[in-house]
Amino acid sequence: MIHLNKLYSEPAVFEPILFKSGINIILGEKSEGSKKTNGVGKSISIEFLNFCLLKKSSDSRVSLIPKTVIDDDTNILLDFFIAQNRMTVSRNLGHPDSVIIFKNGTEIKFDNIEDASDFLGNLYFENFPVNETRISFRNLLAPIIRDERSEFKDIIKCFDTNKKIP
Repeated sequence: MIHLNKLYSEPAVFEPILFKSGINIILGEKSEGSKKTNGVGKSISIEFLNFCLLKKSSDSRVSLIPKTVIDDDTNILLDFFIAQNRMTVSRNLGHPDSVIIFKNGTEIKFDNIEDASDFLGNLYFENFPVNETRISFRNLLAPIIRDERSEFKDIIKCFDTNKKIP
């Protein structure tokens, strides 16, 4: 089981997002002078969440944020549990391909997203037989974290409709 706790940044460039048990919905609040909820941060919150859940930076809109808005030295962090393990994933906007994972307080550094994904996937499936084929951490999450360009047509086809992904 994976249970999300908190999405935040260091230094704090946005208000931390706390997750409760059950279904969490991100709603935009209307700004002063407008009844619309456009541009209040709903989509970028999801992008930051996906970024911490090891989405490739080349596929993420996080890489498109201007440096004048958020500095490259900013770390985006996600606290969560996998089974009984307290985890924190930290990714730096200036070095998006390296990942730091804290497992029960112990720091583990990864030079690439694939190794970090393998680590989290193996941790998730540690109680399953080793000889079984295991899916990656990102593939495990794909049906519940859909690409917004998937058009939400099919639960199996959760990726951008322009990509040919099996």
